[in-house]
Amino acid sequence: KDVFVPLGYEYDATRDSKYGRIVKLSRKEVSAFIVVKPDKSAGRAAQLGAEYEETLAKTIADKYGQYGITTTTAGFSHGSDLTIVGSGGKMTIEAKTSSGADFGQFRLVYNISMEKWVPAPTPSFKKNEVLFTGLFKEYLEEYLNEFAKFPDVSDPRVKAKKGFVTGLNPHLQTGEYKKELQSLWFRDRADLSVPVDFESIAEYYERKGNKFIQIGGRGLFAFDADDAKRLDIPMFKVMGKDANVRFRLKPEMGLNGHHSFTVAVKLRIAKSDKDLTNEDDLDSIIEKLL
Repeated sequence: KDVFVPLGYEYDATRDSKYGRIVKLSRKEVSAFIVVKPDKSAGRAAQLGAEYEETLAKTIADKYGQYGITTTTAGFSHGSDLTIVGSGGKMTIEAKTSSGADFGQFRLVYNISMEKWVPAPTPSFKKNEVLFTGLFKEYLEEYLNEFAKFPDVSDPRVKAKKGFVTGLNPHLQTGEYKKELQSLWFRDRADLSVPVDFESIAEYYERKGNKFIQIGGRGLFAFDADDAKRLDIPMFKVMGKDANVRFRLKPEMGLNGHHSFTVAVKLRIAKSDKDLTNEDDLDSIIEKLL
């Protein structure tokens, strides 16, 4: 601010990044603004996931390609995160960078006239509608409808559109308003976290169509008993320690930027004795595909 304000710029903390941007007030001479970027981008989690898939695929292809093993990844598109194909079979794998990653995510919106929370009908929600609707109705709906209310939906920090509150608007006081809502809705917490049945989450991943799941730091698991026996790896559904759904006001562009009302599925799982990142384990697994 001290450097650019004397030159005709104004600091806007609500725009473009975690740290805002510096905007040229007069555009007669030049149209310009300066974006102040944090070290990590808003899409960093998705980027890390894609990099994790690509690293696994490249490692496998480089080492076993000469034996007819091929690999493909989904990247940012739909489909199996990682597919390994050999003359003896195929592995379709869901890949997670760590056990702390989200194992499913959807958004909620607030119906102003009905004073009720409902899931936002996004493509991601519709794809997993049975699981997400069940989680919402069983674990979140009653609590949120009773305790998560807005003091004033006409507040400029509230993003209201076509009868629904869909998030918080960028505003110099959005961060403060978020704290007020957290205090009203969650009391002494920053979010609402509710324990859920691990097996129901495991069944959801089985229904997605992948045969395996690889979790960074935890290893490789099978969804099918026959696959588990053939590759000598544990079943995913029997290795779970606990699971929960977390509802929070999620910042999209920094403290005073846009926020969404997001539900994420979180899991804790025991460690597998096989891991695609372990060279010896990988040898024994790929051998079954040759």
